[in-house]
Amino acid sequence: QPTVELDYSSLHIHLLYSQKKKNYEDVFGKGSDPYALAGLEIKYRNIIKVAFLVSLNMKTKKNYVQAVTRRLRDEDLYIRNIPYTKIINQLMAKHTTIKEYFFSGIGLDLMYFDSLLTDYVAWKCTSRKIPVLSIHDSYIVEKKYEHLLRDLMQQAIKHNKFISMPMIKAK
Repeated sequence: QPTVELDYSSLHIHLLYSQKKKNYEDVFGKGSDPYALAGLEIKYRNIIKVAFLVSLNMKTKKNYVQAVTRRLRDEDLYIRNIPYTKIINQLMAKHTTIKEYFFSGIGLDLMYFDSLLTDYVAWKCTSRKIPVLSIHDSYIVEKKYEHLLRDLMQQAIKHNKFISMPMIKAK
């Protein structure tokens, strides 16, 4: 059967804003991209995202550039002469509300919060005998269940009392 994959966009940023009892969209406006940085083209979005995620999994800035470089090479995203230190400094300046989480090691906690969402979506789908496949923060169901899945993903955020609602996009 035809399928659809729906994804929480920028989930970890929304989870962090929720930790601070804030809605990301109230701070930046509806549809604002958390990874958009002044002076960097949108084509670098995936690099900026990796730089952000790496910072959340580290407890200090020590060896940050090397860690980002290694991860980008693993994902075949590495580009020479990208200023990773400038990127992370701009991210911290943009996201002052959640600045304390950079280099805090909170990444594992975010993965747990992510799993709470998946648990809810999987439970609701399987209780309806709807097969669902989860891939990190996205879910695949038969196309005919797309609207139900979108509703369940929104409900999962509310059920777990997260304040900031990420956009849900079809991949």
